[in-house]
Amino acid sequence: MCTPVNPLCNAYNMSSGICITCITGYMIYNGSCQQLTLIYPHCLTFNGDVCVNCSNGYYVGNGSMCTPVNPLCNAYNMSSGICITCVTGYVFLSDSCLSLASLNPNCLTFSGLMCQKCSPGYYLGFFSACTQVSNTCATYYMSNGSCITCIAGYSISNGSCLSWLTLNPECASFDKGICLNCSLGYYLGTNSFCSAVSPFCNTTYDMATGNCLSCIYGYVLIQVSCISAADLNPNCQTFNNTICTNCLTGYYIGSDGNCTVVNSLCTTYIMTSGVCTGCVYGYLLTNSNCIATSIIMNNRWCSDFNGSTCTNCRNGYYIGSNGICTVVSSVCNTYDMNDGDCLSCFTGNALSNGTCIKTSSSNPYCTAFAGIYCTNCTNRYYLGPGPSYVCTAVGAACSAYIMTSGICISCYPGYHPSNGGCH
Repeated sequence: MCTPVNPLCNAYNMSSGICITCITGYMIYNGSCQQLTLIYPHCLTFNGDVCVNCSNGYYVGNGSMCTPVNPLCNAYNMSSGICITCVTGYVFLSDSCLSLASLNPNCLTFSGLMCQKCSPGYYLGFFSACTQVSNTCATYYMSNGSCITCIAGYSISNGSCLSWLTLNPECASFDKGICLNCSLGYYLGTNSFCSAVSPFCNTTYDMATGNCLSCIYGYVLIQVSCISAADLNPNCQTFNNTICTNCLTGYYIGSDGNCTVVNSLCTTYIMTSGVCTGCVYGYLLTNSNCIATSIIMNNRWCSDFNGSTCTNCRNGYYIGSNGICTVVSSVCNTYDMNDGDCLSCFTGNALSNGTCIKTSSSNPYCTAFAGIYCTNCTNRYYLGPGPSYVCTAVGAACSAYIMTSGICISCYPGYHPSNGGCH
């Protein structure tokens, strides 16, 4: 029997009558021709049985279905449904519209996207985000959250509230943030902060300044600081507390207690004084000094040297201008150690400008000359008148006389002065 085909079919199977295609405005859906507007209720325009344009608030999604756009979108991409802008109170972030309140939950008032006022305990930070103020602030600046005052037990430091112990960890007791006294080994320094005392101080130190009053074993108090005995006496080998008891080789303990270097020319020396007892090759020991053999040979009459310089000559010699010991004139009785000038002469010689000259036979009692002229006579002689200036005997009865004229001033007993003589 011939059965009528669905009038909505455009083409159908001849043996079964099942629609293959539908008339315009219809499409095969669940095995029958269904109206497109019922299948795609939000589609505005079709191309055949494919939706190409949806009503407002929808976009063509998978399977050409009109898919609803996020209701928080203010504007969106028609082909993908992705939000471009959001409704008031929301902001587009990571392809979604998120509420300003969820992004900045501690904001009380918004102006557009920007927070204008935060909840108590918060301030406007970067990008207008409400940032929590430190819970140690008592009052703070609304603009940046810096503390103005602090809660009890805290003090302001560069806009932050720090605990008193954090700021001054070695303080033993406070009074309103001001340290009153410090832990052992610390003293109240600048701005009442506890500063460490030198670790080399003994337990006694000035509480006000931290200056050491005594030192630990092996250290010496110099003014107000403790200095290592080894630093003060680096060439000491062993100490008894701060006293050196033995020096390194080549040093001896000097009068000040420090190790003093021994003369490098010494091969052996007295440990307590550094005095040489032996010299290196080419030097001879002279009065505990090592003098080069060549120097001694060139200045063999020197009795004392200071280095290579002669400081004293043997008897009968003086140090000449060249530093060599020079013999004194054999007729000098006494002489000047510095220049060798005669100070007095042996009998038969007279002193003339530091030189002893043989007495003239015409003036045998002269003891000193200036050139050819006599300037001083031997005892009981006086200088006669010039030009000869011959030494003339004083009267035998004179007990005292004038040196320049021979006139008697007083006489021996039994005589009396008369006309310049004694009678």
